[in-house]
Amino acid sequence: MRQILAILLGCAMISCSDRKDEIEPQIIADFTMEIDVIDYYKVHFTNKSENAVSYYWDFDNGHKSTLENPTYTYSGGGIYDVTLTVYGANNISDSKTRTLIINEPH
Repeated sequence: MRQILAILLGCAMISCSDRKDEIEPQIIADFTMEIDVIDYYKVHFTNKSENAVSYYWDFDNGHKSTLENPTYTYSGGGIYDVTLTVYGANNISDSKTRTLIINEPH
């Protein structure tokens, strides 16, 4: 009887130690940008992030957005470092920055 009890306790301890806590899926920030063909200052941003539940865009000129896929119109040409920060369900975050070059129309 003691051997059976020891075996059962040993199995219970092994199965408990093998069980892992659930880990939130990795949060990966990514996006694409497309300059409008008619309005050269208007940019369409498309979120390509993985496992995100909220979004924070910084357009590098003082303006921000929390939309998933914003369209933003800049006031003029220039070089902008656009950053998307995404958050997962447990507030874990990741950021991606891409450089946007807007040329003045000729």
